[in-house]
Amino acid sequence: MNLARHTIIGALGLILVGPFPIVAQSGDCDSHPSYISRNQVDYGPIRLKIIRGKVFIEQNDGTPLDSIPACLALFTEKSHRLVARSEANDNGYFIFRAVRPGRYRLVVRDPQGFFCPANVKVLITKQGPRTRLGVHMRSGGIDSCSFVDTKIPRKQK
Repeated sequence: MNLARHTIIGALGLILVGPFPIVAQSGDCDSHPSYISRNQVDYGPIRLKIIRGKVFIEQNDGTPLDSIPACLALFTEKSHRLVARSEANDNGYFIFRAVRPGRYRLVVRDPQGFFCPANVKVLITKQGPRTRLGVHMRSGGIDSCSFVDTKIPRKQK
């Protein structure tokens, strides 16, 4: 279980401070995920054979903090039709199995909605590399949002 220090303002206006668990419980991911894109720059697709990787929290300066569970959805590139769903486990690992070759959009969000969602183009090919994706979850801000690349930090604090 991941613990993080958060300040929460309750319904009665009370301020609660302390370590609160951040865990994805069964059912935290929507049964019908929606397509979300907050990309300011849209890069070319990441070419893959299998969609798999790790989701982790990253400070806006690029420092990795911790792995987190997450909700992942795969949409068609042009029509944004939902193709598959997956969930990253408590250690942040995820995999999509048996995805047909084609052009897709991978959308990643945390179940609690603390971080800006990530959205990336992926190209699935039969001969694509077996690269793992790194999903860098960041809080939203000016010129800052979560993103996906092929870099997973070896050691996280």
